Amino acid sequence: MDMKSTLIFILLFLSYSNLSLASTKGEVKIIYPCESLNSIPHEKEVKGTVTFLETKDSTLYKNGIILRKRKNAKESDTTIKMRWSDTKPTIDSAIETQLSNSVNGELKCELDMNYDPKAPRGVESCSFKSEGLEFFREHTDFLRMVKSKITEIPASLIEYTLKTTSWKLPLNGFKKRPELEMWVNNKGQCVLEASAKFDLNNPKETLMALKTAISVQPAPQQISKTAWALGVSKRSGK
Repeated sequence: MDMKSTLIFILLFLSYSNLSLASTKGEVKIIYPCESLNSIPHEKEVKGTVTFLETKDSTLYKNGIILRKRKNAKESDTTIKMRWSDTKPTIDSAIETQLSNSVNGELKCELDMNYDPKAPRGVESCSFKSEGLEFFREHTDFLRMVKSKITEIPASLIEYTLKTTSWKLPLNGFKKRPELEMWVNNKGQCVLEASAKFDLNNPKETLMALKTAISVQPAPQQISKTAWALGVSKRSGK
C-alpha cells in the first residue's frame, strides 16, 4: 500500500463514527480476489461445508437473521445470528441471561467491522452456536431475545450448501492467528475472506494491521459472504 493510500485509509478511520463503544470484542474482515490466494501466505488447511437455511423469499436475511450449519472433519455446529445493520441492538436481558447459562450452546455478542476503501463500517451482532447439526429450543429463544419480527424458525427452508476451505495466516501481533477462508458455490464461483479477532475496543487498529500485513490489494467490491451465498446483492456488513 503506497503512502497516499495509507493516508486516505487513516483519515477514513479517524472520521468513522459508527462504532459502538459497548463492543469490546469482535472480528474484522476483508474480501480478496480468489485468484490472489497463492499470493497470500497460508497454512493448516481445513476443508468442510457451510449450509445456510433460508426461506424462498429470503425472509430471515431481510430481517437480519442468519441461520447456518457448518461441518468439517473435526466438528460441526448450528448457529443462529442477528445483525443490526441500521439500528441499535435491542435485547431482552432476561433471555440473554438464560442463553448465556445454557448447557446447549454459546451466546456471543460482538462487532463485525468490514473493510471498505470509502467508509469502513461496524455491524453489531449476536449469535447462539450449538455443537452438532440439530436445533435446540435456544435457537428459537434467541429470536425472542433479539426481539425479532420472526418468532419461530420457519418449517419450510431452502438449503444453500457451499464447500469451504480455511487456513491460518502466519501473521504475528494479533489477538489470535488471523484466518483465510474460501467459499465455493455449486456454480464453481468463489469468495475469499481474511479475518482477525480484536478486543479492548481496537477494531480500527486490527483492521489496519490486517490490511497492512497482506500485500495483496483487497477486492474492489467488498461484498457480504452470506448475501453472496444466498444470491442476495448486498455490500459488506449486511
